[in-house]
This record gives sequence, C-alpha cells and structure tokens, in this order.
Amino acid sequence: MVVDRTPLNDLRNRISTGFAVYTSDGFDLGKVRAYDASTGLMMLDKAPFSKHDVVVPITVVSNVDAALGEVYLVASKADVERMTPVSLVRTATKLADAAAPLPAGSR
Repeated sequence: MVVDRTPLNDLRNRISTGFAVYTSDGFDLGKVRAYDASTGLMMLDKAPFSKHDVVVPITVVSNVDAALGEVYLVASKADVERMTPVSLVRTATKLADAAAPLPAGSR
C-alpha cells in the first residue's frame, strides 16, 4: 500500500484521545486511549475480541472527522485482529523515518 505523505500528516494532526474508531466494516473498536503523533500509533481500550489493548497504526486510517470525534479505518475488524506487535513496530519505524527531516544536501 502506498501512502501519500501529505494526507497522512494531515490525518496525524487531526487525531486526538477520546475519538471513537470504526473499521471499514462498521465495527466499533472503541476509543483512542493514547496517541503518539510521532509514530502514528493509536492505543485503544481493550476491544471485545481481544484480551489485550489494541494498537492501530495511522497508515490504516482513511478519514478523521474531528467535529464528530471519529476515526475511520481502511482495515476491517479481521484485519485489525491479525495485526501483530512486530508489524506495528515495522510500521512505526517507517512512519518515523518518513517524518524525519532530510539531511542537508540530500535534496
């Protein structure tokens, strides 16, 4: 999946704690308990299908409605259930690298 950097950064700045998160198939994952804009990872309250807290990367966000306090994902409930800590760490690393300023002279 190719993610355009400008919309991703726009989405990154519009997410806040307390926002409700919905999957592409309409499942309510719960609310954002913690959010790190630098890594793009949202920690949600424990979902009904999980024994653990759910961590969702911003790369699966399709839209944020700040007025309603809602985050919509391109991922389905099944996709979120399959997300593993290793894949999330890889996603966070890629996001951090993409957000880092380019070294002088590299443009």
